[in-house]
Amino acid sequence: MGIEIRVIHGSILDVEADAIGNAANSRGIMGGGVAGVIKRAAGPEVEQEAMRQAPIAVGQAVLTSGGRTRFSGIIHAPTMPAPAMRIPPENVAQATRAALHLAEERGFHCIALPGLGTGVGEVPHAEAARLMIQEIQTFAKSRISALLRTVLLVDLNANMVQAWRAQLLHCGRGPRPAGPPPEPTNRDRAVVDFGPATPVHSGEAMGILTGSAHVPPVSP
Repeated sequence: MGIEIRVIHGSILDVEADAIGNAANSRGIMGGGVAGVIKRAAGPEVEQEAMRQAPIAVGQAVLTSGGRTRFSGIIHAPTMPAPAMRIPPENVAQATRAALHLAEERGFHCIALPGLGTGVGEVPHAEAARLMIQEIQTFAKSRISALLRTVLLVDLNANMVQAWRAQLLHCGRGPRPAGPPPEPTNRDRAVVDFGPATPVHSGEAMGILTGSAHVPPVSP
């Protein structure tokens, strides 16, 4: 069964989801970047919960409460062993994989993930987008149950958002050639349809860019 992917240009704290993902480190410390934003909104107790479960290896993920946010939980998926480390791109794939499996295990229907590894980790946006969406495809193919139905890819960085969009538009078409992506074809629109901007919450005029795609399982 496939998974719906929605790309949102905005704050991960403003989306409607059961749980959100945090680009963590193995120590559970929530310092700068998205982790810092989540910590300020959720409260220091969330960081303390994560640190009590440390060390969290890259390729694993832990769940904490949502703290003062409205989310049922926060999934901490490390991309690096310690804060402020440059990382290999494979860490993005491992963190995405771990977050998806934990979300399914805990019965979440919808989770939101930020761009992973593109800050201090210095993974290029296009590479991070390719790896994250590839992991979602692989997960959709291999899972036994189908509890997780929607993955929101959310970031304030326009380059990350554009990289996700480009990857979705060319999903299943093989490696994307160098240079700017070609204009969408009818086949592209069958994969993903980016409609007009819509607010995350009813009545909230955020003017965000949204889009969705039903990503089928990868063929064997």
